[in-house]
This record gives sequence, C-alpha cells and structure tokens, in this order.
Amino acid sequence: MRPIIDLDECIRDSPKFREALEDNEESIDQLEIKLEKLVKLCSNMVETGKSHVTAKSAFINGIWDLIGYFKDDASIVNSLNRFIQILTDVLKYQSILLEHAQKSIVKNLSNFIKMDIRQSKETRRHFEKISDDLDNALFRNSQVQRTKASECEDAHNVLIATRSCFQHLALDYVHQLSCLQSKKRHEVLQTLLSLMGAYSTYFHQGSDLFEDSEPFLKQLGSTLDKLSKESTDLSKQLDSRHTLVTSKDVVPVVHKDPSANNGISLEGYLFKRTSNAFKTWNRRWFIIQNGQLVYRKRSKDEQRTIMEEDLRLCTVKPALDFERRFCFEVLSPSK
Repeated sequence: MRPIIDLDECIRDSPKFREALEDNEESIDQLEIKLEKLVKLCSNMVETGKSHVTAKSAFINGIWDLIGYFKDDASIVNSLNRFIQILTDVLKYQSILLEHAQKSIVKNLSNFIKMDIRQSKETRRHFEKISDDLDNALFRNSQVQRTKASECEDAHNVLIATRSCFQHLALDYVHQLSCLQSKKRHEVLQTLLSLMGAYSTYFHQGSDLFEDSEPFLKQLGSTLDKLSKESTDLSKQLDSRHTLVTSKDVVPVVHKDPSANNGISLEGYLFKRTSNAFKTWNRRWFIIQNGQLVYRKRSKDEQRTIMEEDLRLCTVKPALDFERRFCFEVLSPSK
C-alpha cells in the first residue's frame, strides 16, 4: 500500500497535499465514529449476554429446587441432574464466548482508537499549529523592508527554521496517516476473525456436548413415551367416573385511577393581557394549584409565575370594558 500522497507534494505543501490531508482526516473521523459505535454495541451485547447468563443460572437453580419436589422419584431426579449438568456446561461456554467478545472487540478496538486514531488527531493539532506558524513566518518575511538588513536576516532565519519544522512534522503526519489507513484494514478484520473463532469454538463445544448427551436424550425420549402412555391409560380409566367441577364466581375488579396528588384542581389555556404599555394578549397555560393561580409558557421552560397567592381572597367578575368576548378579571385585595 502506498502513502496517502507523494512525499514531494508534502514538502511543497501543495493544494494537492492539503486536499489529500482533508480527505484522509475526514476518513479517519468517520472510522472513529463507526468503531466507537461498534464498541458500544458490542459492550451492550456483552452486558445483555451477561444478563442472559445470570437469568439462565437462576433457571438452573430453579431446576435444583424442582429436584427437591421429586426427591422420592429417583428416575426424575437423575434426569433433572443430567439436565443441570448439560445446562451448566452450556452456561460455561457462553461465559467464555462473552469474555472473548469483550477482549477481541471492546478491548482491541478501544486500544486501536486510543493508540492510533487519537494519536493521529493529536498530531493533526500540532500540524495545524506549525502550519499557522509557517504562514505567519512567510507573511512577516514578505513584509520586511529591503533597507532593514538585520530584520530581513532575522525574518529569513525564522522562516527557514519554521519551514524545516513544518516539513518534518508534515512528513511524520503523512507517515502516521498512511500507516493508520493501512493498519485499519487488518486491525478490523483480525478483530472480527478472532470473534468468529470464538463463535466456532462455542458451537463446536456445544455440538460435542450434545453428541455425548445423545444416548441419554434418546433413552429419556423412550421413557417419556412410556410415561405418556401410562397417563393416557389412566385418563381412559377415569372416563367412566364422575368429574368434579369446581366453579368459582369471577368478580370483576374495578380499577380506579388514583387522583394525582399534586394539588391541581383545574388547568388550561387562557389569554392574559400584559400590564405594560402595549397591553398585548398572550396565551398562557394557567393552573389552579393549592389555592394559587399560576401560569407558564407553552415552551419547555417550566418556570411558573404566581399570579395570585390565594384565590380564596379574590373575586372574579366579567370584564365588560374590552371589545374581546369571554373576558373576565380577577380582583384581589391588593390589585
């Protein structure tokens, strides 16, 4: 794989070089976003898997409890013990798979993001700074008057030093981006290949486990056929007998929504006339709560304004002095 751009273009700081940098920086930014998303999704997958393992472990414990119920039936106890053994092995294989997924995806890709992508961004910041320094040095060198020999020499020396520093850093930056663009391919594929290997091992282990358990499962199937036949025969024996039917009255349960315990007795929109000189009308959401009259705007701002502290001290009467219909005013002892 070749460098992202010819190194001569890098030395010349040509527009082609800058364009190549922008394209590759944008590519790396997109890669970082997608890898971070993949790491997050894998972490969620692992956490969900751990929850599944925990739930399955609880299920196995439930089978243990069930053994106590069938303690006097040796055949059932032996079968349940074998089920527990099989499920415990499956649980162990799943835990190993989740651990490998954590290491192969989350750890490896996180290290790649931290050690490679983030370092390239740090180099980008240094490059942008030295690039600005070079532009300033070029500008100062071009502005020095010919008659000021010492200033010309100083500006020229600064320019030479800054350009040399810029070129070295530009070469290092191109090298870093080129290696990163090359490394990302095998880094991603190697990580996912490792995960596929873990899945392959998981399914092979499961296949071997159930292959070894096949004789037991077949024997149990035959036993179940016998038990099923015994149940059928018993059912036929009871066909001629009276069947007890227990009837229960079903009383519908009335569900009542509990009243909100927030002190609100009434709320809704009203137009409120402002008290400023313009006397404009604004639509506000009014609430009667705990004896207070408050209002707020419709926006996300939940700040409320208390219009009346105690409505019990107020009176309400129609406002007939306005051209608008349906107007009323709230009169309090103070206003």
